[in-house]
Amino acid sequence: MEKTRAAVPAVVLVLAGIAVGVGVAAIVTVLQHTRYRAEASLVVQRGTQPVTDHGLVRTVGDLARSDTVATDVARNLALHESTDALRTHMHVNEDQDSAFLLLSADANSRTLASQIVTQLGLVVTQAVRQRFGQVSPTGGEPVQVVLIDQPHVLPGHVSPNLRRNLGFGALFGLVAGLFLANLFAPRRPARVTIAPPPVLGSGADAVAGRLLELARATPFQTVAVAGDDDGSFAGEVADALAARGVTSARAADADALPGLAARNAFVLVGAGLADIPPTDAVVALADGSPLPLELVTGLRGARFLGVAERSGA
Repeated sequence: MEKTRAAVPAVVLVLAGIAVGVGVAAIVTVLQHTRYRAEASLVVQRGTQPVTDHGLVRTVGDLARSDTVATDVARNLALHESTDALRTHMHVNEDQDSAFLLLSADANSRTLASQIVTQLGLVVTQAVRQRFGQVSPTGGEPVQVVLIDQPHVLPGHVSPNLRRNLGFGALFGLVAGLFLANLFAPRRPARVTIAPPPVLGSGADAVAGRLLELARATPFQTVAVAGDDDGSFAGEVADALAARGVTSARAADADALPGLAARNAFVLVGAGLADIPPTDAVVALADGSPLPLELVTGLRGARFLGVAERSGA
């Protein structure tokens, strides 16, 4: 059930994204100007025969796409748009397997589209005649272009393309919906693993040995034994440290800590779980039950060394 409830918002977000994308695409389609396309075809000839040199066809195609040709077309038709803008609406493509050039133009009306293609064909014809229309000194025939397919307007319109716009809108909406679904997907909280506290040892002598090892790594001097209300275990650990040749003492209470710390390497003091005095470190005296919250909240910044057991079982 939890998986089902978590999946519903994601599905809603994805569907909403698609719906918004399609809606935006529909608005864009409505706002776009309707454009129509007209086409015509030319053939590049040397004399009366189509040329077989495709490099020459590409040269004529480059000429047809030049700024010079676009400028002449705009001037002849008195168009109120720049040459660069007109070139984006005029297209000249070469047939890779023949000497044909396909001319096309897009405009806001069918009549204007046909006029642009007609002028493009005339200007290209004149430009080729001026540049390549002379007989070569070696006797080669002049190059010319001939109109073989009269300008005609294609049925329908090329813009706006409703299917394309809606398709892109749905695609972008899907991507946006998936992103939002992933963004707002419920996250499982990171699993927190609490490691059990280290065990210092069982019995005062083992605990004393471990305290010496820890103090060599990170020095400390005063130690509170939490859970040792009468201080008996603290006294046993102090005696065990003294037996190892380390000066140590058990403080009766927190007030005695400063004076004893001045004369001993270690000073231990027994304390209740809810009343741990300020010391360098704390040891919890285990009785087999989990450590209570009072111990954690009562550390007051002291270093928690671990758990000690009173005696081996």
